[in-house]
Amino acid sequence: MRQTVFLMIVVSGLASTVTASMLGGSRSFAAEPTTSAAKDGDLIQENAFKDPKSGIELHLPKGWVRKKGIDDTGFEAPAKDRIKAGGLAPNIVLKKDAAPGIKPSDVDAIIDGKRKQYAKLFSGYKDEASDSSLPNIPGKGVGRIDFSFMVSDVLPMRASQIWIVDKDQVYTITCMSLAETYVGNAKIFGAVVKTVAVP
Repeated sequence: MRQTVFLMIVVSGLASTVTASMLGGSRSFAAEPTTSAAKDGDLIQENAFKDPKSGIELHLPKGWVRKKGIDDTGFEAPAKDRIKAGGLAPNIVLKKDAAPGIKPSDVDAIIDGKRKQYAKLFSGYKDEASDSSLPNIPGKGVGRIDFSFMVSDVLPMRASQIWIVDKDQVYTITCMSLAETYVGNAKIFGAVVKTVAVP
């Protein structure tokens, strides 16, 4: 029962986070940049960033900027890379939630529950194949959801979401872009995910 209640709370919060992280303060859906083939070290910052809100540590993509208009910590491709100022850009959002009673071994049940709940929450929800990039975090439960969905029934989006489950805590890293350019951005998302650490 405790897990079910927690899942409902987190899903509700993440639904608004996902929507806010995609839309930010803008309704202009311009084309977004893609990432060309390169080595991981060419794509991400040399030094790690530690989010003071969530405690998540990772190497950010080079040149990405802080995402405005959301409560959680987020980053997006810089404006100079967008075809139209204010357009939607690929982004990464970091989040930590208290989850009393949750433990690392619950990660698979949480992932299964999230898939079912996202299917109800997001129009056009569909599970997608994963490239299986996961952070190596011993002692914690780690899982991943890859999915596509529609915004306002007209804009196809694609996302990957990493779940890190510790005792009484859940961390999420959500990577998102327009569906048509997700494959081009997947390498940078994968490079970032491999650098993730949590307290």
